[in-house]
Parts: sequence; structure tokens; C-alpha cells
Amino acid sequence: FIAAFLAPAVTLYGLFVLWPLLQSFQMSAYRWRGISRNRRFIGTENFENLLRDEVFWKALQNTGLLVIFAGGLTLA
Repeated sequence: FIAAFLAPAVTLYGLFVLWPLLQSFQMSAYRWRGISRNRRFIGTENFENLLRDEVFWKALQNTGLLVIFAGGLTLA
């Protein structure tokens, strides 16, 4: 009985949240322009490049500061 009520919500969650999330991880493992059918599997190379990028770390630092200060101001 409960499953009948949960089924639509779980289906929509899977369709609009989980499926795009899995697709994005799959796409990140390929070098692909997005238009052509030519895709080359590169595994975790995109993530390795990201971890070596100074701009990524600066953006992560700025986001962390924003979360801390905006959260603090909201709670104050």
C-alpha cells in the first residue's frame, strides 16, 4: 500500500535527479565535444586535470568562504 504512494515520487526522482547525475559521470569519462559522435574514453583524466588547476582551488576556496560567511550572517 505504501509502495503505491511512493512509486510516483521515486520514479520522478530517479528520472530527473539520478539519471542525469549518472549521465554526467559517464560523460566526464570521455573527451567529447558534445555535438559529434566521436568520443574518446579518457577515464579520470578530466578529474586529474581539475585537481591540478589553480583556478578550481581558488573557486572552491571562494565558495567555502561564501558558505561560511553567508551561513553565519543568516544565523546571526
